[in-house]
Amino acid sequence: MATWLTRHLGTHHRWRLVDDRNPRDVSRALRDVLAAVDDGHAVPVLVGAIVPRHYVLVVGHHDGSVLVFEPTAGRTVAVRDQAFLDGDLQAALGFGHVQAVVLPG
Repeated sequence: MATWLTRHLGTHHRWRLVDDRNPRDVSRALRDVLAAVDDGHAVPVLVGAIVPRHYVLVVGHHDGSVLVFEPTAGRTVAVRDQAFLDGDLQAALGFGHVQAVVLPG
């Protein structure tokens, strides 16, 4: 994913694994996602467990919510900032764990 994004978008991207058992690591990674999105980048986020797992795409940040494109449903879901930063994605996305993010830079 990072290689493809780097090659096709012209901006270096890197994987960042997230320790979903460590709330500080989850929050730190997701704050970095918000910073990238606020700079105009869409950011892939890998959610789920070992199996199943699933990519979603963070595409925006507006009015206290993070806008997440959910490809299976083909729609964008608004996740409240605090729920996003807490890694509480089960209700909105059906997956409760953040596994990795693919960040520009």
